[in-house]
Amino acid sequence: MRALTIHPIWLHMITRPAARGFSPKRVENRTDRNGNAGQPCHHRGPLLLHASAKQARREYDDVLRQLVDEGMFPADERPELKCGGIVAYTTVLGHLRPDGTAGTVDGELTAARVRKRFDLRWWRGDHALLLGDVEGLPFVGCKGALNTWRVQPEILAQLERQLGRTFPAAA
Repeated sequence: MRALTIHPIWLHMITRPAARGFSPKRVENRTDRNGNAGQPCHHRGPLLLHASAKQARREYDDVLRQLVDEGMFPADERPELKCGGIVAYTTVLGHLRPDGTAGTVDGELTAARVRKRFDLRWWRGDHALLLGDVEGLPFVGCKGALNTWRVQPEILAQLERQLGRTFPAAA
């Protein structure tokens, strides 16, 4: 099973349910450490979502301010974030390209079909992963890594014991 480490504030936007005009983030933008356009991620299928170990206060404040200003998040909420562990499960449905088209598990999608299916207010114009439904999981602390990474067997076993089910085999 593979996982992707995401900054906690963005992971909160992915795992938060729709409410009061809030549309959950199902477009995970990929950038490098310097904020430059990232490379496409070729992973498709099941994926665990991992909250990075730290959340910079300035980034937290800047992201919330930006989302409130854009009408994408309620001004009266200050989410508490979990850091340094697995928090959710999803399926990567495809890859959004800078031209707005997408390669998905179901084939190619035109820019118009992508716009119809996903809230592209979350997209920043570069490569991004298109996420399916997201399931919150019991927090399991562990170290993450850059890009997608293979979850340690003992961490996966702990999650499976807590949930009473198994995850699909790793791709």
